[in-house]
Amino acid sequence: MSYTARPSRRRFLAATGAAGITGLAPFTRAFAQGYPARPVRLVNGFPAGGAGDTIARMLAAHLGQSLGQPVVVENRPGASGTIAAGQVAKADPDGYTIYLGSASEFSHARSAMGSRLAYNPESDFHPIRILVRLPLMLVAHPSLSVSTVKQLLDLAQSKPGALNYASFGNGSTPHIAGEVFNLKTGSKLVHVPYKGSAPAMTDVLAGRVPLIFDTVAYSYPHVKAGALKALAVASDRRVPLAREIPTMVEAGVPDFRIESWLGLFCQAKTPPFVVEALSAASSQFINSVETRSKLEGMGFIVDGAGPDVARAFIQQETVRMSKLIADSGVRFE
Repeated sequence: MSYTARPSRRRFLAATGAAGITGLAPFTRAFAQGYPARPVRLVNGFPAGGAGDTIARMLAAHLGQSLGQPVVVENRPGASGTIAAGQVAKADPDGYTIYLGSASEFSHARSAMGSRLAYNPESDFHPIRILVRLPLMLVAHPSLSVSTVKQLLDLAQSKPGALNYASFGNGSTPHIAGEVFNLKTGSKLVHVPYKGSAPAMTDVLAGRVPLIFDTVAYSYPHVKAGALKALAVASDRRVPLAREIPTMVEAGVPDFRIESWLGLFCQAKTPPFVVEALSAASSQFINSVETRSKLEGMGFIVDGAGPDVARAFIQQETVRMSKLIADSGVRFE
């Protein structure tokens, strides 16, 4: 599935006016060197319908207006995004193929995939900007006779290995959340992988799988509609959109913080003037009042960290998550 934002470069330049407008200089340098001269592909490693796809389409529309060329979203699901990331890593480093990445492909990938990983998250990519963080929420189908984490633990203890939980795929953040939950509580929930949030949530809503750790942005509307029951959020503090839902720590699970994030990446050897243009355009996107208000209202936590801070954040998260993955004994085959 694809989505195309069709802007007019002339309209954009007319709207921005004088060269003193914040962020115009990178665009001017890029335009002077002929970038972009054709449509740009924004690859997203998950299927249409999930939180990542929502951000991809919003970002594509803004980048198209800023850069003056269509920006096309390409959904390439599979292996928790690592297949798509591997393909982007091998594309020409010219700025015409960029990537909307998540924790699964970067801070989890090495521990999750090992030698099977077809790219190096650190050396093959240049982080442009962390856009949002996505706190996870543990939700249950109404047919499951639990309303709290304690009740879930009691049920899981009485029926070890009988309760399943869905995830976005092997090695995805929700998969790791489920296995860390097992580690910290002694539960034996059984993992059922899907190729993304949307197909996983479809089966949870239908009652075919009773549990899932999914983003607040995607799962909370179903909670409000009465289609799911929220048990806890996996962040270190309550989420503004769902303040009535306790954290895992408040629910009795110690030291539990598992969240995903979404960021914009390009290949490591992309020319600096292209990186500058993409950085400026993505900064305009994430720092606009309209964008921030919309994203926060959907349950995202706006971040906006630029290249240097983004790289340091990903390195720190890689170390933290690698330890959690090793401690929980997760297997991703």
